[in-house]
Amino acid sequence: TSGGGGERRRAGPSAEDAMVTSHSALSEVVVARRAYASLLAHALTTDREEVMAVLLGDVEEAPRAGIGGPRARVWSIVPQPRAERREDRVEVDAPSLAAAAAAAEAAGCRVVGWFHSHPRITVQPSWQDVATQKLYEQMEPCFVALIASVFNAVPHPGARGGPAASSRADGVLATLPTCGGAHIDGKASASVSAGRVHLICFAADPAGGAGHVEVPLRVLPDAAVAPGAAFAPCTAPLARLVIDEEREAAEAQAASGGAVQRVHRASELTAALVRASESVIAPALAAAREDAVVAAAAVAAAEADARASAGGHVE
Repeated sequence: TSGGGGERRRAGPSAEDAMVTSHSALSEVVVARRAYASLLAHALTTDREEVMAVLLGDVEEAPRAGIGGPRARVWSIVPQPRAERREDRVEVDAPSLAAAAAAAEAAGCRVVGWFHSHPRITVQPSWQDVATQKLYEQMEPCFVALIASVFNAVPHPGARGGPAASSRADGVLATLPTCGGAHIDGKASASVSAGRVHLICFAADPAGGAGHVEVPLRVLPDAAVAPGAAFAPCTAPLARLVIDEEREAAEAQAASGGAVQRVHRASELTAALVRASESVIAPALAAAREDAVVAAAAVAAAEADARASAGGHVE
């Protein structure tokens, strides 16, 4: 994956055995719950091809005691239309990346990183993933890289000849539902597991080697990541992008074949649109239901406090 019409290939040796012990420019990365749910929804839209998104947010300088360096905050994503769709490669053109940067500026934030999926393989970055990240870090040292492994039947621990990244992050493996809602608000982990999804955050080796370093990652409630920030909607743009891509793929084949083939392709398109809509909308509905439950509990608590306060005044 890359900007300016570049691409990311999985061919060649994996970088998973080249993880180094030095530290990245970032002390940690925190992701807003809604952005996290959108990332999972995006990654789960297809088990055949990689997808990519741009991460929006900001970078805090030494935000609190105990944090030794800058912290990146991610509170929204911009899914990227793919110029090329393959299981081992995703290509995004320069105009799409420029549009994402413009969206970030309009929202009062900036592009702080990139995300892509690994369908049916482990989460560890390939050598080309690391090389791409190194190029980004030459322009912005605190640039964030996230990878989500999806639909992978191979258990992550021990896959590809090594333990899962999470087992190296202070022994912490946080389990999160694929629809979002839960969050890591305690000890940070460099990677998190969410059902069929395994998410990792990494940076290029700051010493200039070919390896990578894992960056502690936390998923927090939206208000804890960026209090008062205007969170850009993610569900509608993602659904629109997925539907447009499916239609474009169907239209590319529409001119060939006879009537039976056209009917078959139309039915395949309908099924693909239903699957895509479900993968995008279901997490958003689950998050909305959870928000409603939390809001109802907050209202009930406030009403109880008001009644208690009123009773005290009467006495």
